[in-house]
Amino acid sequence: MLKPKLSRKNFLKLVGSFGALTLISRAKRAYGLIQSDPLFSFVVAPDIHVQHPDSAVAPNISYPFVEEKFNAIISDINNGAQFPTPDFFMAPGDMVHGGLLELLAPDHQKYAEMLATLTIPHYPGVGNHENKQYQGIAAYEAAYKSTFGSDKLNYTFTHGGVMFIVLDNSGYILDSHAAAIARDTWLQTLLQNNPSIPKIIACHIPLIPLREESVLAASFGFTSYKMRTTKMLNIIEGYSDSVIAIFTGHLHLTGVKLRNSIYHIGVSGTASYPCHYGHVKVFSDHIDIKMYKPPQTYVDQSRNIHGIPRYTFDYTDADHTTGEAYVAGNPDEQEFTIALPVSKQISGETILENRNKAIPIKFSVISDQQGFLISAEPKGKYNLTVYSTDGRLIKNLAEGSLNNKIEHTFRPQSAGAYFVKLQTESGIFYRKAFFSK
Repeated sequence: MLKPKLSRKNFLKLVGSFGALTLISRAKRAYGLIQSDPLFSFVVAPDIHVQHPDSAVAPNISYPFVEEKFNAIISDINNGAQFPTPDFFMAPGDMVHGGLLELLAPDHQKYAEMLATLTIPHYPGVGNHENKQYQGIAAYEAAYKSTFGSDKLNYTFTHGGVMFIVLDNSGYILDSHAAAIARDTWLQTLLQNNPSIPKIIACHIPLIPLREESVLAASFGFTSYKMRTTKMLNIIEGYSDSVIAIFTGHLHLTGVKLRNSIYHIGVSGTASYPCHYGHVKVFSDHIDIKMYKPPQTYVDQSRNIHGIPRYTFDYTDADHTTGEAYVAGNPDEQEFTIALPVSKQISGETILENRNKAIPIKFSVISDQQGFLISAEPKGKYNLTVYSTDGRLIKNLAEGSLNNKIEHTFRPQSAGAYFVKLQTESGIFYRKAFFSK
């Protein structure tokens, strides 16, 4: 029997009528929907828990194979073995283990050293292990700020027609705390000034329970299984017609909840079990999300913090009837599609029909003590920019439209690694360059 033809528009109407994540992938298979290339893609990986070797002294010892698992993520990103190389990498908290105040700096140093091999921009977020849950306390934030910048607590960037907002909710603090007031005031202003652009938010601690609440409180064992107060959530829900999703970590489990038209997506991270990190493909009218794991050699089920051996049994709830489903999520929480209503559909900076395909274009960056010599031969419209490795825009170098060779020089103010980004009508290209004075 021939399958009926189904346009993407009609498919999304069909998915909307199902009203459940469980049926989205089934509908896609049933109708054989052919996906075009995404506007862009990115990786989300919280809870990595990197630890400097000198910090691994009992009882402050991180999980096994944290370096190997982080290297596996970086390898997947750089080599394109699991998926085409994404546009950027988001790490919403607990990048480091940081068992004690004096260990925060060396652990951040170790993470930065490992991050140097990443070939795409990196956007960090603060978790309770970056500051020992002392949000807003200078001594405990110093290592994070020194590594990533003092402007990387609460910040925003725009990519492909989507506003990304990274928020610091790392401490179990009240709304009256100075750090919470500063964050919430900044967030309210940002959303008021940008009411229409589609938005994706990332923070460390979930804003709502991602499992049956009484069960999750028991299985997690800490009161921070969700954010302590609801003011930040209330602010965000006031703009639910433009906020698509909120990515979180902290729980070391994977789950998805839909509340007031906003998807709350918890990614377990790779430190313990089930070792998930997320790959997100963004299209104009839907978003595809899939969880991946490092090599099985490094995946240790005994590190499950929601079951045996931490407890004498594996926790379950009404929607997750096995211990494995409780911690790893049901299949439709590990791979799913978000259909975007009209108010959240994405225009993209440009339509990149040939994204991540081999395109004959010349683009090189030569570095020396004088700076960077950048050469390229774009065809048609182009934009040339320089970013720091943590995703900060350093400078817009040039833009225009031509079919000839362009050459630009750029001297960074500080030594270190940088990304040079060339965006053309046929694709987005990055070159990593190092500058030493």
